[in-house]
Amino acid sequence: MFSSTLVSGTIFQEDDNQKYDDLPDDQKELVDWINEQFSKFELSLSIGNERRIQNLRHDIKSGVVLLELFEILSKTSVGTYEKNPQIIWQCMQNASLLIHSLSAHIFNAISNCSPFGISFFLSFF
Repeated sequence: MFSSTLVSGTIFQEDDNQKYDDLPDDQKELVDWINEQFSKFELSLSIGNERRIQNLRHDIKSGVVLLELFEILSKTSVGTYEKNPQIIWQCMQNASLLIHSLSAHIFNAISNCSPFGISFFLSFF
């Protein structure tokens, strides 16, 4: 999967296109909460006037949503990251930055969570 992702140039798979209405209730609740946080802080991105996610599997794997959410909630900057990752390596770099920033923020190491797990959505749901 990793090598085919690098070759094909896409980080998203066909099964990642699950519609919001088809999500389980707990995932809908999390999507709504994340969108509320973005709306509350009026985050403006290159993909539109405000950040909206609809599918956790698709939208979280790049690491961008998680980094932006961390910046909003912690009121700190994580530094430079790839805002439009095209290959899985860039997604894993974003996820690694998130784990490092979160560890530094809470003064405790993050265990049982890896950049690979976030990028391939193994740690969630």
